[in-house]
Amino acid sequence: MGTAKDVGISAAKLLGAVASRVLLEQAMVRLLEGSERLGAPAARQTLRHHLPFKLPLQPPDPREARATDELAVIVHGCAQNDQTGEKTDSLTRAVLAVTGDRAMVAELRRLSDLNLAHSRLSQRELGALHGLLEGSGVDISEVARTALAPFPPRIPDHCTNAWTVTLHLMRRNTRPDGLPPFLAFLEHAAASLADTDAQQKLREWNLTYARAHDLEEPLRACRSAAQPAVRHSGSATEHRIMFVLLPDGLDEDYCTLRVWHERDQMFKDDDVLVRQADLQRVVRQRLAHWTTQKTPRQILVEFWLGLSLINLPVMHWCVTEERREASARVRVVVRSMGLRPDNARDPWRAHWFGLIGQESKARPALCPAGSSGESLTRRPWILAESPASEAGREQLMAALDQGAAAVMWDRSNSDVQQFRAYAEMLFDEVPLSQLPMRLNQVQSDRDGSPQAEALHDAVLIWDDPDRDLPEPSPLRSPSEVSVR
Repeated sequence: MGTAKDVGISAAKLLGAVASRVLLEQAMVRLLEGSERLGAPAARQTLRHHLPFKLPLQPPDPREARATDELAVIVHGCAQNDQTGEKTDSLTRAVLAVTGDRAMVAELRRLSDLNLAHSRLSQRELGALHGLLEGSGVDISEVARTALAPFPPRIPDHCTNAWTVTLHLMRRNTRPDGLPPFLAFLEHAAASLADTDAQQKLREWNLTYARAHDLEEPLRACRSAAQPAVRHSGSATEHRIMFVLLPDGLDEDYCTLRVWHERDQMFKDDDVLVRQADLQRVVRQRLAHWTTQKTPRQILVEFWLGLSLINLPVMHWCVTEERREASARVRVVVRSMGLRPDNARDPWRAHWFGLIGQESKARPALCPAGSSGESLTRRPWILAESPASEAGREQLMAALDQGAAAVMWDRSNSDVQQFRAYAEMLFDEVPLSQLPMRLNQVQSDRDGSPQAEALHDAVLIWDDPDRDLPEPSPLRSPSEVSVR
């Protein structure tokens, strides 16, 4: 299948598209022509059927239509007079459904954002802005976070620089002060530019636009508050990403993925309905967006799982060969959802911090599940079986009910005695507070050692009582959960 890599839209072509909506549509057609799948008449007919609106009729026999001509009709029908962006958004969703080519769809989303921008700005304004932002090199995540606080949106994966972020933000509603979010982003981007000449030119563009739209007062207020985006030091609070998996009540093959990000402020992605077989791919895409940001921060990845999903191989989803350096900054833990002792929160918190504070090697190393004697809550647990079995579920519930600081098990139940031996050794290697990072290191190194083999399928629950999930806003649109 041809991909966007084969027919990628260069920065020069994007600039050319700014100068003419005709060239913009041609760029979309050229992109779709690169897909072998869309070269088939049946695929183009399916593409039409995925669109929620009717297009001009195709020839009686679709085989008589040239692929280029038919794709041009489809693109023109979606791009023309699309004042809200919904029609071109429908096209990108349809192309993804028919081709599955995410790289090509990312390019198409960029062009769709640019198509919508034509209804917001003149061709001259867009061309001048593109020239000012090209090669600006600002930290788009930090700029967006400070410019759009207290509710910064997640930057989509197809937004890779200040230009594409600006185009995307033109979709957003104005702020309470009347300032469009893209203009606030540009003002903070200007404050972050090292080149004073480039900074002055971008501010002049912003002021010209604001004066033309009676926005000078809120722009000046934004300008007075704008500060250069600060890159966080390695000692700053780690970036926290929470993947929440909610089983679908109607189809056990699907679940809803909810993602929260905590990076100085808390914000949330849109919920998506995902087939369980596709969860690894979707999680890796979301995680890659954050781990590739130029920040030295450590990243805590939490998977919040209910009992029916607790044995998913989530630890492996965060380790990839191509992102080994980024993986080294990530520590992964599993959190229990709906299984926490809410009626004993204060004793649980005191117990947790008592255990985490035991940094000496003389601390109790481990308490195997099922042993008797002193209270099991004083020590971490290793389950004799994974929670995929009834016995394993009972052990897990008992551990969580008693507030165990850490619970560990082997997903595959391959060699219980060997797993227990190497798990105990792992607990003795580092203080309890460093256990998640050490386990991640063992699993990501894949050095062929007996320890790495024994702990390859280890799962660790690390249920910190002071790290709760945020409460979702009660004002959510019915379409918040969408299929992607």
